[in-house]
Amino acid sequence: MNLEALVARALHKDPAQRPASADAFRRALQVAAGQVAASDGYEDAKASLTAWRDCADHEALVCARRAADQHAVWRPLVELIEIATDAAGPA
Repeated sequence: MNLEALVARALHKDPAQRPASADAFRRALQVAAGQVAASDGYEDAKASLTAWRDCADHEALVCARRAADQHAVWRPLVELIEIATDAAGPA
């Protein structure tokens, strides 16, 4: 599953269509990120996920936005973090 499809699945309105757990989502993200590892913004996206895992929501959002500025493939990551942290305003 590619990164965009995975994030779209995580944002699905029907909870039954979302990943079963945060750990399952993390593992799927790692696989998907490996598929786009050569894309611009990969390191920022990786830093974002690391910060998010460590409950550093603001840092995660900043890194995700920086990654999305480099490559549009990371935009769903920004949206996911904004939704999960209720931080849709400017950072």
